[in-house]
Amino acid sequence: MPDAQGATEVQGSAVPDAREATEVRDPAVPGARESTEARRPDSVRAHNTALVLGLLRTGRLVSRADLARETGLSLPTVMDIVERLCAQGLVRQAGSGTPAGGRPPRLYEFTPGSRMALGISIGTATTTALLTDLNATVLHEVREPSRLREGPEACVEQVTRLLDVLLARGAERQGTVIGIGLAVAAHLRDSEGRRLRPWDDPGLAPLDLRALVAERYGVPVDLDNYAKAVAVGEHRFGAARGHRHVLCVVLQDGVGAALITGGALHRGWDGAAGRFGATLVPGPDGERTTLDAVAGAAGIVARAARAMRAASGAADPGAGSSNGAGTSNTADPAGTSGAGSMSPSDPMSPSGARPVRSAASPSSLAEVCAAAEEGNPGAVLALREVGELLGDAVHNACMLADPEVVVLTGPTVVAAGDHLVGPTTRAVTGGGRRRVVTGALGERAGAIGAVALLLRNSFIDPLRVSTG
Repeated sequence: MPDAQGATEVQGSAVPDAREATEVRDPAVPGARESTEARRPDSVRAHNTALVLGLLRTGRLVSRADLARETGLSLPTVMDIVERLCAQGLVRQAGSGTPAGGRPPRLYEFTPGSRMALGISIGTATTTALLTDLNATVLHEVREPSRLREGPEACVEQVTRLLDVLLARGAERQGTVIGIGLAVAAHLRDSEGRRLRPWDDPGLAPLDLRALVAERYGVPVDLDNYAKAVAVGEHRFGAARGHRHVLCVVLQDGVGAALITGGALHRGWDGAAGRFGATLVPGPDGERTTLDAVAGAAGIVARAARAMRAASGAADPGAGSSNGAGTSNTADPAGTSGAGSMSPSDPMSPSGARPVRSAASPSSLAEVCAAAEEGNPGAVLALREVGELLGDAVHNACMLADPEVVVLTGPTVVAAGDHLVGPTTRAVTGGGRRRVVTGALGERAGAIGAVALLLRNSFIDPLRVSTG
């Protein structure tokens, strides 16, 4: 183990994993590995434990009888689970309830600070690393310019260095780290082992970052695409918490999306689901183009420049471009739709500097949004048109997937605000019951999502019953 870990205990898994995984971990014996023969009984126990933890992590004080009633498990099973969780420190007794004719029932609560997790979002512009508790409460954060585009060696150096820093912080807290989640700005396929290929040089071999990190640190590691991580984070800890069917749309350099169905992430046939930016939509001149080219940052800037020049009576040098938006179909040149990171240093970050430029020559999304806030008609028109086109695409996706809530997130959503979100929402809801909300995790969405990837099968949240 790296020296930076200090006295931090790094443990195979103290939190149960409800998946039918290759390795099934015994939640009663942290780090233990069960044999193939014992896998099925242990998977049932892990699933039942995740049900109990899912109820406890809602913050309520509950008795064992309450847990049995709400999970449908037998009281002896719940008593065994609670006893094991208390022994691990994941749950503790928190007083007594009101008696119903006998002894007062013991009440229990979840203790998220009993363990820690590491999450890293590796974007095209920024890499963000977090040390959190089991409720994704941030204990320490490191953010710096991303080295992803520099090649595999630079990427590995940055990731391991940041992990060492976080582990050192964990050592100061004398805590136990249960695993590492990684969210990466790249398209990933299960058939390729989710290896990274985000480099322009075809001579560079794909990087198995998940295996490398797991071998170096000896803990469970989960890795997935940025948009999928954000969706799991918003579902587990953010704007879609408690819902079972969620469509999450991420707007930044390109457009990505991910679907939560029945409370689980939908990854598709080869793990590549979510390339929403490749959806074909009409361009301004009636031609077909991609959603990336229209609603990615570069496409919005190009459209706004045309509209602002038209509003000011200037000539349009972008007319006749290949996609009708004043730009070629390269809004996402690295092929990382739905992948990336938000940072104060990014030009489209809501917390970064937003230069005010109302002239008909915007060079960044921040300038377009600033002009719209000032009432520039061209900028307002461009954002509204993009919102309507995005809304049509999201509406079509909703007709296929039938989510109960749509989460719009990413730096473009934060920067453009209701100029874009309003038209999108109207196109999606159409006065119906489906809700459209903006993301709640902000600039940390990718890294918190990485933590959520790691923990997503450790807690099975109770169903939220819709009454509207």
